[in-house]
Amino acid sequence: MAHDKSLTISSRTAFFCALTALNVAIISFYVLWSIADSITVNRAEEHGFDPNQLLPHAIPLWFAAHASLLGLLALDVLVFMAWRRPRSQAE
Repeated sequence: MAHDKSLTISSRTAFFCALTALNVAIISFYVLWSIADSITVNRAEEHGFDPNQLLPHAIPLWFAAHASLLGLLALDVLVFMAWRRPRSQAE
């Protein structure tokens, strides 16, 4: 089966655009969560550490933010390793 080079190039472009969008979305989620968590912790400490001032479900949000960031890092490393692999091994 013959490979259409323009299809391959457009597929790679689409893949890297999707990966970039995923990076932006996950990093934005992490940054927004971090800002919100910092604000609520500071607000709780202003009131003599009132736990009612903290984010609801803060621990699952902490795990979700960090796990998504670590998963994204692993995906980026795998994509980079696959991209850097010599083309002779890919065939």
